[in-house]
Amino acid sequence: QDAGKEWGPGAPGIAHTDGLITATPGLVLSGFFADCSPVFLVDPVRRVVGLIHAGKRGTLEGIIPVAIRTMAGAFGVCPEDVIAGVGPCIGPCCYDMDLPGTIRNELLAVGLTPSHILMSGLCTSCSKGDFFSYRRDLGTTGRMGAYIGIISQG
Repeated sequence: QDAGKEWGPGAPGIAHTDGLITATPGLVLSGFFADCSPVFLVDPVRRVVGLIHAGKRGTLEGIIPVAIRTMAGAFGVCPEDVIAGVGPCIGPCCYDMDLPGTIRNELLAVGLTPSHILMSGLCTSCSKGDFFSYRRDLGTTGRMGAYIGIISQG
């Protein structure tokens, strides 16, 4: 219901959302993750960025195509211009699905160029000293922050 809305300084934020998109320079988007993947989306042509919280449920329910369609509808983004970064998340070695692989396939299916998809290749569950993992730590864990924004020109 909040798709396409931008939230500026002083706004209360959006609780329980899986995606944020902006074209406002100086506005930093943030999200917090444990085993789910942060997916960073950048359109350098139209200067639009997005941050997606891609867990099992959201990914299987289509958060990736929703994000790209929203970016296209709200800001005129073309999928072939988008660069995506798929951050650390729980890997198929420690989970019942290949979450990073599924995210990559979803990005390709909506029209991203393969060379524009950057995969971290890091499993949050395997890397105990480096990342928090909800599954590994049985729900008692911290979160990692992910941030993206557009630098103001001038």
